[in-house]
Amino acid sequence: MYTKNRKVLVLSLIAMVLTAVTATTRIVAPAFSAPTTQLLIIPNSIVNASLAPGSTIIVNASVTDVADLTTWQVKIFYDPSILNCTNAWYPTDHVFAGKGTVPVTPMIDNTIGYVSHGNTLSVGQTSFTGNGTLCQVEFQVLSRGNCSLQFSTPYGGSTFLWDSTDSLISATVKDGYFDNREAVPITYTLTITSTAGGTTNPLPGPHQYAQGTVVQVTATPDATHIFDHWELDGSNVGSANPISVTMNSDHTLNAVFTLLPAEGTKIYVDPPEIIDPTLGPSSSFSINITINHVANMHICQFNLTYDPNIISWMGIELFRIQNQPPSPKVISDDLAGYLWIKLTYANPVTIVTQTGLARITFHVNAYGATYLNLTDTQLTDFAGQPITHTAVRGFFATLIQDLAVTNVVPSRNWVYQGWLVYINVTARNLGNMNESFDVNATYDSSVIGTQHVTDLPPGVETTLTFTWGTSSVTPCHNYTINGECVVLPFEQNTTNNVCTDGNVKVRFMGDIDGNGSVDMIDIRRVAKAFASYPGHPRWDPDADLDQSVFIDMKDIRLAAVNFGKGCTP
Repeated sequence: MYTKNRKVLVLSLIAMVLTAVTATTRIVAPAFSAPTTQLLIIPNSIVNASLAPGSTIIVNASVTDVADLTTWQVKIFYDPSILNCTNAWYPTDHVFAGKGTVPVTPMIDNTIGYVSHGNTLSVGQTSFTGNGTLCQVEFQVLSRGNCSLQFSTPYGGSTFLWDSTDSLISATVKDGYFDNREAVPITYTLTITSTAGGTTNPLPGPHQYAQGTVVQVTATPDATHIFDHWELDGSNVGSANPISVTMNSDHTLNAVFTLLPAEGTKIYVDPPEIIDPTLGPSSSFSINITINHVANMHICQFNLTYDPNIISWMGIELFRIQNQPPSPKVISDDLAGYLWIKLTYANPVTIVTQTGLARITFHVNAYGATYLNLTDTQLTDFAGQPITHTAVRGFFATLIQDLAVTNVVPSRNWVYQGWLVYINVTARNLGNMNESFDVNATYDSSVIGTQHVTDLPPGVETTLTFTWGTSSVTPCHNYTINGECVVLPFEQNTTNNVCTDGNVKVRFMGDIDGNGSVDMIDIRRVAKAFASYPGHPRWDPDADLDQSVFIDMKDIRLAAVNFGKGCTP
């Protein structure tokens, strides 16, 4: 077996880089009628019921009929509940044996179930042509079952063969297979039921499935019900529809439906809002107190409150309901800003459509805004029982307050963890008066910073720059960048207060090409840019991992120590 500690790895990288600075590229002419290259698992099939848990198997990752091979990398997936990878190494007769290489330590993940390994020739070394073994991989058998030993897809991503021109070698990929199952067929029963109000597909009843089958079940409510949730083996498992059930034992699945909610009684201010800058001091306006969906109402009582500095009431008009006038009681205090009204009807009132109870006219005292709150509302029937209802307030404004974020622009759409991103947020005042407000920049739900804008005139916009330090973010995550104007006290249109730019991807350190993992392509790219700087013909800004504006061994080491690591597939 072949292992290397980190010190040897770094020394090998230095040798490769120093050779790369002076070496010239060797071009190999393609052979006439070259045979098709194969990348395969040997043996390609292991079917043996005697391989009980605790047994060990070894497979080769090999190539046949390859030409001009200089760099290779494989990533092999398996089922970690059946197999665990215990080691991977270069055998003594591997394809680059006896040549200068940049070996790496294999990456093994027995939680997800993959092993990643690779190797590359130092620049100037003779490439490999022919048949041979890339590496050997050892597995321990954990349980009985079957699984593929599958190279990652697509070929050219985490699994690839490269030639001396750093080009992908076309190859046919052949995966392996492992099976130690005992030949005993197993079936399980899925019993599907449902409450009243709907059905399922498959229909309710017992259903037989082979072990391991994933069954999709869909719930369909009738016209008067909605689907609420599933109960799997007696436990609430949520409302995903359809649901997938894996047949690893007998299961019961119950679809739970509930009645559609009926529309309740509501008393509200109509219209719900009046925003009109032409309604200046000494003008007037009217609102209705409206009710709908009420049965057997005898008494309706409410208290309407408002800001007396902005408006004052001028008059009240009561409407007949079903040709009968109410018996009213009114208490008002215009200095305190309230109007209390109690309406009593001699005969039961049943209303199924929107119906006005009273019209109230207000005088505008000053520019500004105020809520028209309905409080202390009480509805009772002829038996003196309360009628359940909701009360909805109104709003009046003689001014327009409307802030908008019109643009959010980050300086980069991807970074490594710890790099800085500068975010420009443009805010605009769409209202009709000067406004002072706060602007936030956020990534996902976390705040990057807050800046204050003072007295921004109507129709004018301003651009604020925020600095986002990404040292505490999580690699391998796409962060959504938002700019937000904090809502003003009486601002009604808040839909444009937030603007989303999109995503800034935080890459795993060393993942230069952004494919989700650090592989030999990334290590080779840093090595090629060694000793370069801005303006140098080999300068590669994405390879300047430590942002020192010079690519040195620190950058190479940052990539090499992360070989095989990266984002969860």
